[in-house]
Amino acid sequence: MLDMSIQIEAGGQGPVGFAITGPFSLAEGRFPSTDWEITRSLGDQVSFVRFISTGEQAFIEVDGIAYQVPADQVSSIGVPSAALQEGFEDLDLSEWVDEPRVDRDGDAETITGDINAVAVAQDLIEIAGEGFDISEDDLEALQRIVRDGEIEVRLDANGFPISVVVRAEMGSELADDAPAELRTLTGASVTLRLGVSEPNSEVEVSPPPGPQPLEGLTPGG
Repeated sequence: MLDMSIQIEAGGQGPVGFAITGPFSLAEGRFPSTDWEITRSLGDQVSFVRFISTGEQAFIEVDGIAYQVPADQVSSIGVPSAALQEGFEDLDLSEWVDEPRVDRDGDAETITGDINAVAVAQDLIEIAGEGFDISEDDLEALQRIVRDGEIEVRLDANGFPISVVVRAEMGSELADDAPAELRTLTGASVTLRLGVSEPNSEVEVSPPPGPQPLEGLTPGG
């Protein structure tokens, strides 16, 4: 089960971000098997879509109507790629935490500390797959803009990260050479939540009945 969200609040406006919840399985196939609800928020505007993958076929459901997604268009419509899901298994969360503090509860552990913003950004961009790029200069600018950041990681008895919460407060002043993309975060509060449970469980997903071509979802389609 995946429970992931990113929320950005700035300038007294409503939150901007997205959330993904639902089961997934990294079975062999063109895609992992998933049945996810994806929520996108832009201030007071909230939209919901459902992303369904059987492992061989992918679908997106909007307002109760399912549309089949060609394999080469999965990333282009804004749903997570296979690289993102597979990348979760390779995350080295120890790189995300500076000066970690460890609390133990039986066999489980909770690690807290200051956030290494560059390490977080590098990992998230890498697992997001194609279409995302950031230069070394951008990373240095990101490090400067993070005024205050903290991270909490919960590990189960086997050392698997079952919950990650990252919070960061962005500075209100940026250098003149700061990238335009980072300027949108000026004075913002950013929260990233990532939860994974039963990661090795098998998930069987059936295709929705009567899917329509993806072209029917676009204006004029």
